[in-house]
Amino acid sequence: MSAGPGGARVLVGIPTRNRPEFVKQAILSVVGQRFERWRLIVSDNRSKPEVSADVEAFVRELGDPRVHYYLQPVDGGEYGQGRYLFGECDEEYFVILHDDDCLEPAHLESLLGVMDADPALAFAATGQLVVDEANEALPERTRSYHAEQGRDRFGEGRIDDVLETFLRYGGLFSITGAMFRSSAVRRNGLVDDDCGGLYPFEFNVFLRQAESRMPAYFTPRQLVRYRLHEGAMRNYARPFFNRVMMSTMIKLLEKRRFSGWAEKRRSRLLAAVYRNYAYILYVAGERRDCYRFLSRAVRMEPLAWNIWAYAVFAVVCPFLIRPIWGPRVTL
Repeated sequence: MSAGPGGARVLVGIPTRNRPEFVKQAILSVVGQRFERWRLIVSDNRSKPEVSADVEAFVRELGDPRVHYYLQPVDGGEYGQGRYLFGECDEEYFVILHDDDCLEPAHLESLLGVMDADPALAFAATGQLVVDEANEALPERTRSYHAEQGRDRFGEGRIDDVLETFLRYGGLFSITGAMFRSSAVRRNGLVDDDCGGLYPFEFNVFLRQAESRMPAYFTPRQLVRYRLHEGAMRNYARPFFNRVMMSTMIKLLEKRRFSGWAEKRRSRLLAAVYRNYAYILYVAGERRDCYRFLSRAVRMEPLAWNIWAYAVFAVVCPFLIRPIWGPRVTL
């Protein structure tokens, strides 16, 4: 059983950027864990100088030798943050906690019990309690969010076919608060070497573990407080309208081949990405490449009506693509 500095068994990494009040709550949620053999790194992704100084001072004033602050020299996005944090991990287990979320006090203790009991597990993930900006619970939103993510279909237990489950119900696993076995991540890789930026980091992390065919564990217990707020990435990133993010997703999916249902799902997902990427290219003025990617999408999923609808629309009403898609696209 490996241990990190000070005998820690778990490294918790909090990537942060310009969210001083939220990240302080996230830090305190780790400090308040029942299980105490952890180490925490707060990785600051080039926040404003005054924000960085504030968060660094907060960490220093805690006076807890288990809590560390590091200011990144460059903005590496989620990929850069993830690679840095896992590169610092000497512990047996690895957890990423988003800076606007919090762990419930029993989180580490509960997931350690699961992971220790079954050494075959690559990771364990939990349900989430949706909270508002003031950290107040939103029970109705929690129920609807779990249904949206497909979590209402799963009870407590081990999942052996992680790849098919992940590709069918991608929202089942959330990286914030998931506990990974460090040895599995080293063997399977954290993410693809040729990917970077912001998205699809989380998808990439779970895909690497899922395609290893190692089992995982899911508990619907709400051990993570998932915060909804105006500045949340889900409100502004819009990855399926972002050229860089979609090109990274294409790279991720094109290089892989699976079998059975998992391959069918990969094909459907890649066709949908081709379809969206085609319209992004049209907005960028690259009309020829737009039709080339629409053709790829149709060839990949020739029976998918939603692929054909985009293709026909691009032929019949191309003049409407920019007015409709333009305001949403990030080039």
